[in-house]
Amino acid sequence: MKGDFLGFSFGNIHSNTLGITHVSVSDRYEENLLPEFEDKIEPIIGNDGNYYFGSLYRTKGFTVSFAFDSMTEVQFRKMSQWLNAKIVGPLIFDERPYKVYTAKVSTPPQISYVCFDEPRKYVDEDNPIDGVRVIRENGGWEREKVYPYKYGSVARTYKGEGTVEFVCPYPFARQQFKMLDQYGEFETFVNGFGEEFSYTPTTSPGNRITAYTNITEWAEASGILTRQEYERILLDSPQAADIEGYNYIIPVYNPGDIASPFYLFLPYGNGEKAELGYINPPEGDKEYIDINCYNEVLRLRPIVSKAKKSEENGVMINTRNHLIEGVMYDYSTNSWRTTGNIYNEYIEAGDFGKIKCQDWSLDYRDYSQSIAINCATGAGARIKYDYLYY
Repeated sequence: MKGDFLGFSFGNIHSNTLGITHVSVSDRYEENLLPEFEDKIEPIIGNDGNYYFGSLYRTKGFTVSFAFDSMTEVQFRKMSQWLNAKIVGPLIFDERPYKVYTAKVSTPPQISYVCFDEPRKYVDEDNPIDGVRVIRENGGWEREKVYPYKYGSVARTYKGEGTVEFVCPYPFARQQFKMLDQYGEFETFVNGFGEEFSYTPTTSPGNRITAYTNITEWAEASGILTRQEYERILLDSPQAADIEGYNYIIPVYNPGDIASPFYLFLPYGNGEKAELGYINPPEGDKEYIDINCYNEVLRLRPIVSKAKKSEENGVMINTRNHLIEGVMYDYSTNSWRTTGNIYNEYIEAGDFGKIKCQDWSLDYRDYSQSIAINCATGAGARIKYDYLYY
């Protein structure tokens, strides 16, 4: 099996740091294509069959078989800490690193092994040998010291295999990064504009691998854009427009497998009272604030803050929980915290929408993939959402 399928990370620790290799139990890997689901059905009284009211996804599970060949006593102990049943963390498989599941161990891991002794191996820093010839950037060269190994006391070493089962309470994976060049270095890649790009690795603190060399293997399947593509179509940023009465549009892109809920921040402007924030429709004959997500229109009356402006600078349209929440938004970190104020009483009509999956028959640069808002402070709007994958 290809090397792409031999590693995984859990809780920000990669399997190779413990000397573990992901293996198949036969000559094939097995995988649950979809999460566990539950059909909502009711019997038809007095007739054959059932009424079908849809399906709900519940959890997704993974069974990971692994092997180890020269695991040290220290790594053996760390393995038991790593697979602690109380840890909930990111689970990422090397073959599809754009998918991040939130997982925990569901059953006690089972391992079988043999144990043997071998001498400990140390770097002998006291006795460097002559070295090797190294070419430097300035064109010159010099010899670089090389340190041999020496062997000391006997160490215990383990060789064997095991199985661990993970369960994901939230059945979908979220994207790790939204732009391809955040995943690391890969060979020249031709994007949707016919342009060629290559990237250098990016890394983050900790043991989790964030620089991948197999990007071209999964880039097209993921639907994730290069930075140039992402910025070219001005994603996630309000654009002034006059489309069917809406004064701002926010281009969005969802290459995931299911429709994604979103969080839309609308900032307060100057209200009738200096100490209060105020969100109102644009000037003219508009009476309402409209948020149009694929023809699912949420209509709001003008919103007046329940808190002093210093304590709250806008509201967040939370389509996951169907809430309009007061928030303090930090533009420097692109994050917010809720204040506890709820503004659902300002809903006049309509419902909360979701960002639909991209229609693969369309060009992903089609601006019809947008959220339109009719709001006086729409230029300061911000949106956040995830790509969700099975």
